[in-house]
Order: sequence, then structure tokens, then C-alpha cells
Amino acid sequence: MGFLFFMTNFAEFQLAGVIGSLSAALRLGPMEFAMCAFAPFLMNFVFGIPVGMMADRFGTRAVGSALLVVSCAGIIGRAYASSGFVSLFVWMLLFGFAMAFVNALGPKILGTWFKPQHMPLAMGVFIASAGLGVGFGEATAPLSASLTGVFTLAWVLFAASTVWFLVGFRAKPSGQPDPPPQRTLQFLGIAARNRHVWLAGVAALFFFAAVVGTSGDLPGALAQVKRVSPVNAGLLGIPLGLGGALGSSIVPMILRGIPGIRIWLASVVVVGAALLLAALVVPFGPATWICVLLGTFLTNGMLTLTLPLPVMLREIGTIYGGSAGGIVSLLQTGGGFFIPTFAIALIAGANPMATFAVIFALYLTAAVLVLALPERGFRHAEPEWVAAVDSG
Repeated sequence: MGFLFFMTNFAEFQLAGVIGSLSAALRLGPMEFAMCAFAPFLMNFVFGIPVGMMADRFGTRAVGSALLVVSCAGIIGRAYASSGFVSLFVWMLLFGFAMAFVNALGPKILGTWFKPQHMPLAMGVFIASAGLGVGFGEATAPLSASLTGVFTLAWVLFAASTVWFLVGFRAKPSGQPDPPPQRTLQFLGIAARNRHVWLAGVAALFFFAAVVGTSGDLPGALAQVKRVSPVNAGLLGIPLGLGGALGSSIVPMILRGIPGIRIWLASVVVVGAALLLAALVVPFGPATWICVLLGTFLTNGMLTLTLPLPVMLREIGTIYGGSAGGIVSLLQTGGGFFIPTFAIALIAGANPMATFAVIFALYLTAAVLVLALPERGFRHAEPEWVAAVDSG
């Protein structure tokens, strides 16, 4: 699952690393490029809930296998059949089924395999894989001699991750009972009636919009403000990915040992966002890398603790975790698509400092929403059905 999450983000955020050459080759305007780059988030927005419902009803292996095969067709088509905006957008939409799978069902799958007390570390590694994918995708894409070479590498590695899933994935540990049979809509109904599911989703919406905005706009903003070369700006994908990966794994483990996780988590998100804003102000060089590294380290612990929150609530658990994950994923990736693609551009225009002021406001809103989430979800209370199985 970690390799899939890495490859999905690696392939998608390659586009940010070759924005200049790709836009010139396919004659893409800024809005058209943004729509292509974030098309997988649109697919997650549309199909997150149906994917979660189907997985609750028919199993994660069957649903995941079908979606990944379709995504392979999309990523191969991107490499060899993209001739303009329409074709690239369609191929990225097909590829987006992989994004819907890993985002909607990742917490459910990990919740099935790991005990509640181990979920922060498991989710940390999972989300860290995505952060590394973003960083390596942005940093390595400008180094290739051609766009075909960039996209060929992506589909070969993504196909390998799909084959690995098809051959090696197991939906649950041996001996674990199957969930009780229910109608598909019943799974969604129980998840949708829980207000904490929606609250976690809205917090993820604002946070993910800020993360996507940071990853997509930071290289271009530095090139504009500091006159940095595209290659040097693209290399910032390294501290973006590394800081995010370390923060996703380490920050939740630290916060779980401190009373009042919500207050501390909100605080570190705000501090991290301020450091990312400072990256545009400090002289370009080591100070920039430090601001980006520490900023992403502090902020990225939020997704690790927020995304699995519904699965860790007793009333949701892994039985309804797919539908709950679909709701959270819909909101999260809806924010990741619509806000960076349309809202930030409409509010800030082409001004990079105004753009990052809006991004800081998004981080701040997410931090405020964290304060309204239940502490018991961050503490990963054991789901009721698991407790019942263990006791008898």
C-alpha cells in the first residue's frame, strides 16, 4: 500500500516538475495545466464514496484490483497518447482511480491489519510514502531529457506496484471474521450519520488544499520571487518530500505521549505553515531548505492523525471504515482539486506572496477544526467489534 501511495503521487506530481516544457509542448494555459495536474483529485472527489461503499460490501481486494488495472491504462496513455489538453486530462482522469483507491481505502486496510495502538505508526509510514512520492516526482522530473522519458518511468514503476498488489495483497489476516452482511447503502448510512466523520473530512479538506497548494505553487513562486532556475526550484521537492515523510511518522508518535493532542497538533500545524510562508522571504539557499523541511515536518503529522480518526472510533471501526473513508476522501480531495485549481487563483491571482497568504489561511482553518475533533479518536480507542472478537 505504501508503494502504491508513493507511485500514485510520484506520477501525478511529475507534472509540477515539468510545468514549463509540458505546457509548451501541449499548448496548455495555466488553468488547463492545473486541471490536468489535479484531475486525479477530481476522480477521488467523484468516486471516493462509491469506492468505499463497494469495498465495504465486496472487499478491498476485488475493488482495488479493478481500479488499479484501469489506472494503468491511464498512466500508459499519458506517456504515449497525450497530444493536448483534452487527451492529457482524460488520461489523468483514468489514472485518478488509483488515487480514489489509496485515499478512500488506505485507513480501512491498515485498520484491518494493525492494532489501534499501532495505527499512528502505520498511517505515518503510509502517508510518508505519499510525501516522498510528491517530493521525488517533482525533483526528478526536470532532470530527464524528454517528457516521454519522464512519463515512461512513471508507468513502468506504477505497473510494477499494481502487479505487486495483484499478486501479494491480502484483504485481512487469516482467521479474522468477515464483517456482517448488510446492504451497500446501509454501510454508507451509518457512516454518514456520524458527525465526527464529516468534521474530520472538512478538516482534511482545508489541510489538503493547503498541502497541494504548497507542493504545486512553491517551485513557481520561488522562481518568480527569487529568480531561481527551474531546476533549483524543482529540487525543493526533496525537502518537501523528506520533511513530509518524517513528520508524518514522527510527529504523531510524539503527540500521542502528550495530554491534549488536539491543542498541540493545531499549534504545530500553525507554526509549520508560518515556516513555509517564510521560505519565500528568507534568502534563497540553505535557509529556504530549512524552512521547507521544518515546515512540512510540523504540518504533515495532521493527516496521519486525522484521516484514520473515523476508523478508530468505536461506532465506525473497519466495518464501516470504507464508507467513512470515502466521505473523508471526497472532502479531502475535493479541497485538493477545487481550491488550488480555482479558489487560490481567483483570490490571489498571479501574486506569489498573496498565494501563500491564502495557503497559510487554509492551514490555519484546518488547525481550528482540529480543536473540534474528539480526543478519543486521536487516542485510537479500540473499535467495538475488534474488542468483541478478541474477548471471545
